[in-house]
Parts: sequence; C-alpha cells; structure tokens
Amino acid sequence: MDVASSASTWHIHVLPALSVSATPLAAAGGKVTLTVAEAGDPVAGAIIRVAGQTLTSDARGMASIKLLNGGPFPVSVTAQGYSEARLTLATATSP
Repeated sequence: MDVASSASTWHIHVLPALSVSATPLAAAGGKVTLTVAEAGDPVAGAIIRVAGQTLTSDARGMASIKLLNGGPFPVSVTAQGYSEARLTLATATSP
C-alpha cells in the first residue's frame, strides 16, 4: 500500500471575529445602540439577540433596542462567515 496515496489532508478554517459594542454600556431602562463590526468595518445583516428579542444590524452595523430596568442582559451576535460575538450589558445603578 502506498502511504502517500492514503494520507489525509486536514484544513482548519478560522472565521473572522465579530465585535459588538453598546452605547451606553450600562442599561438603565432606555435606548441602547449596539454596533457590530469586523476589524473596525461595520457588518450589515448581523443577527443580534438581546432581552428575548432579535434585531438585525443596518448598513452601518447598528441596531437599537429599548430595554426595561433589570438585567444583566446577555447579547449574542451572529453573521454568516463570522465567529459569534458576545457581550453582557450591565444594569446601571442609580447614583
């Protein structure tokens, strides 16, 4: 048996990483804007899951949501061809 002809070739495909940021980062019951990017470039069409809702990022990589008091709020972001990004929005405390 020819060893060279029976050898397997393995490839590892590493997906580019998404990043997600929120403004403001601490949600105190109000509007939060989430921005999805890859290497600083906006990612349109990313699926954002937060507080039981599903959003889609626009051409600027942004989506907004109004959050009620509570939390923390886990955020999960996926897009085809990218690895998943996660973020947790903290609950703002009153001064």
